[in-house]
Amino acid sequence: MSGILLALFAGAIAAAGEVPKELTFRARVTALTPDVPVRIQWRWGGEGLGGSVTRGELTALTYGAPKAPTLKPGEEPKGGDVQLDEVGEPVAKEAVVVEDKAARYLYLKKGSWSPSVPVASLQIGGKAFVTFMLEGLKTDSRTLKGAEVEFEFSYKGKVVKRLTEAGPEGATVGLMLPLYRLGGAVTPESKEFTDELCGLSEYANRRVAMLEALPWARRPVPKRFGILTDLGGYGEGVYYGIRHTNRAIVDAELRALRQLGLTGLRGAAPYIFEAIDKREGIAAEFARIRELHGAGYPVPAVRRPERGGAPTNVPEGAGCPFHPDVAKRSAEGVQHALEAALKPRVDEVWPLTVDEIGSVFDGAPEGKGHQSVCPRCIEGFREFVKSQGLTLADFGAKDWAEVRPNVYAPPADWPVQLPKEPWLPERGWGLLTYLSRRFNCIASARLFTPFRDACDKANEARRKGADRPWVYSFALRGNSFLMGGHSLDFFDFYRHADNAFVYETSNRDPRVWQWDSYLCDVGRVVSEKMGKRFGIYVKPHRGAPIQRALAALARGATMLFWYTYGPDYAKGDSFSQRSDDLVLVSKAARIIAAAEDVLHGGAWAVPAEVAVVRPLSSEYWGSGADWENGKWVYTALQHAHVPMDPLDEEMLASDDLSRYKVIYISGSHLKRSAAAKLADWVSAGGTLCTGAGGLAFDEANQPLEAMQPVLGLKSRKAPELWCEVRRYGATGLSTFKDMKPAPDAAAVSGKGTFEAGLRPVVGRETLEPGEGTEVLAKYADGAVAATRHPFGKGQALVVGLFTGLEYAARVHRDDFDMSLDFDSGLRRVVAAPALQATKPVVAASQPLVEGILVRNKTTGQRAVALINWAYKSRELVPCDNLAVTIRGAGDISGVTAAWLDRPLPVTKTLDGIRVTLPRLEEGEVLLLDPR
Repeated sequence: MSGILLALFAGAIAAAGEVPKELTFRARVTALTPDVPVRIQWRWGGEGLGGSVTRGELTALTYGAPKAPTLKPGEEPKGGDVQLDEVGEPVAKEAVVVEDKAARYLYLKKGSWSPSVPVASLQIGGKAFVTFMLEGLKTDSRTLKGAEVEFEFSYKGKVVKRLTEAGPEGATVGLMLPLYRLGGAVTPESKEFTDELCGLSEYANRRVAMLEALPWARRPVPKRFGILTDLGGYGEGVYYGIRHTNRAIVDAELRALRQLGLTGLRGAAPYIFEAIDKREGIAAEFARIRELHGAGYPVPAVRRPERGGAPTNVPEGAGCPFHPDVAKRSAEGVQHALEAALKPRVDEVWPLTVDEIGSVFDGAPEGKGHQSVCPRCIEGFREFVKSQGLTLADFGAKDWAEVRPNVYAPPADWPVQLPKEPWLPERGWGLLTYLSRRFNCIASARLFTPFRDACDKANEARRKGADRPWVYSFALRGNSFLMGGHSLDFFDFYRHADNAFVYETSNRDPRVWQWDSYLCDVGRVVSEKMGKRFGIYVKPHRGAPIQRALAALARGATMLFWYTYGPDYAKGDSFSQRSDDLVLVSKAARIIAAAEDVLHGGAWAVPAEVAVVRPLSSEYWGSGADWENGKWVYTALQHAHVPMDPLDEEMLASDDLSRYKVIYISGSHLKRSAAAKLADWVSAGGTLCTGAGGLAFDEANQPLEAMQPVLGLKSRKAPELWCEVRRYGATGLSTFKDMKPAPDAAAVSGKGTFEAGLRPVVGRETLEPGEGTEVLAKYADGAVAATRHPFGKGQALVVGLFTGLEYAARVHRDDFDMSLDFDSGLRRVVAAPALQATKPVVAASQPLVEGILVRNKTTGQRAVALINWAYKSRELVPCDNLAVTIRGAGDISGVTAAWLDRPLPVTKTLDGIRVTLPRLEEGEVLLLDPR
């Protein structure tokens, strides 16, 4: 039986299979209230399953030549077959015939079989979920209850399987047809096919049986963390999206969800939420958290055809955040959303404002170009500029009329257009460009400030004892910070919007799964500095679910959305369709449960002393090489076990930087106010690191002369590239295009970390050191490759290479092995400044294993999350006998491996402890037992 269970959920959406024309099926109703004749219709696809709905019917007879009767007139039908007369018409004893222009329809009486239909006529394949609906004769189908439908499948005239599916609460039932099994030696008579062929009730029960049979199934599941998903498919009647009407199926699915560690729901039937609020039965286990819709943009949006083109509907004020009606809409929306959020009787409610949010201006008929031609938005832009402390002199402008957005143009056929030529001097024009792009983000974010503030006020009442849930509003972000960037910046946006930072993981390439640590670090820093909650959507079927979940929870996230359970018969692109994904989520639940007393409410035990910055101005002005290099610089530091805080330009300009000993800036541009603050920090003793083209220009795309004395360079040259560097785009990793052989003259040698030499493959900048600047390395042609310049009590290090990209180059191949492909010499080049000034808090013997020491803010308990990011193609590379050194462990009596559920021998070091983990698969948490 266990083999059947695993096979049933192993195939995802498989190939169509070979459906033989001799495989037929028919159906009959064996119970129904009220007892009326019915038509039997079917549908598959669409309504959440992807694509369009395909429909058909078992009881439709097209007009055509009369068929010879299958029975002689008056002969008693066998097995409930519909009796036909001498011209092929059913007799009234078995069915009622209703005609229209298209067909004749059989309304079958209870117990009468429909005509047999070839399965191939459904034009479906793979793992096929088919929904069947009953339509009553002269009866509202919504009133039909207590349905039982029997199905009979035959092959070459021989019955291979019969099954019955119930619809207690409506006239809808569903089947799963394992058509992907058919082909080769497997026929419809084969056990591989017939064993899997089942109704949704058996399908759901098989799934929960598989989960409950796992070796760890009896171990605890989480209670503290808010862990959500969707549970769709159930409904009453025959409506859109209803795949079954059987609450027993829901009960089985709820059991499965608890096995997966779920503590709350987003999408589910109303009766389930009622049961949760009343703490009834198993539903009580889902009262930790709920997600629902919040107050979205208080701005109407145009409607556009799915395939693009001119808008089909343009409401007044579409896409305009400064329209006079916005304030009223906002107030009404906030009131309605907050009232809805305070009703559920759960611990926390997270209202989702906008799913995969984009710019508010995208809803205008002109798109983002609206802000450039709308008088209200232009005036709003000027107010934003003035709020930055800027004057006309900063732009070289004579009048405020010249200060207007200049980046986004309306469509070419729009009656109002931007001037074709720049109307300001070069510096003013560049500054206008930078501010226009920031305005696009901030004008969008400010629309959520009222809802954020209302939630904060409600939470203050909760802190004072009010009987209501905590409320944390959020817009769901894609992981575009890890891709090509986004018009809504991941720092600026949260200065004005939301009570929580939430993004979804969807990267498909194993080589970039580790970047989720980067974006989770952004979430951690934003949440800590701006007083937000932190949550994450993880798609298990995109890969590395345990690692991605631990990367967030060990950084302070308290909400985890497994997107999405579905189930698979109700929602396409769901993880419930694959046993491998279900097993990993189940395993994650046990790891989280064993460690949640420390992780929930935890923070980093040792604050980061190294910061990384990819400046927003560099995102706007810089190259793909700038942008991608920063991600791989982070990765190299991560592999060197260096804890980091990602910062942005505004934090550089305004925050206290004294705790940071080293700051890495990856990017060609930096805001002038940030540069001035950075220079002071270096002078006070900090170490600044940058690379090819780094810190050469300001936010107006003008030379950043103020940084040259800090860097110790006379002037800057544009880097030369030997390939095109493309920004990552969510699927396969294809950073380098048209790579040319690097010139021999570019080989690097020098002292210290450069002593072994290296041959770059991406590009280089030749540096011109000024007086007092030390040369650390040179190219083979004698040009300077790396420098160190003392500045005050600190120093600036410049390497004329894209060191992050160089570190990543080797792993850019089809047969990659991440456990072997990252060069340790290049890693030292990147990480040496950090390691000379700081020590790793957790250092594992495998560079691809990330370690995070967490301290619970309430109890003081500590734990180490270990995350294994090493993959060979899509196969995990486990680690045996992994040595882990922990600094700052405190006074402990022992260490327990949460997943292995066993104590580990401990060796004390000068400033911590060392343990050896016998085996690390995806992830583990080491619980440090206090003395």
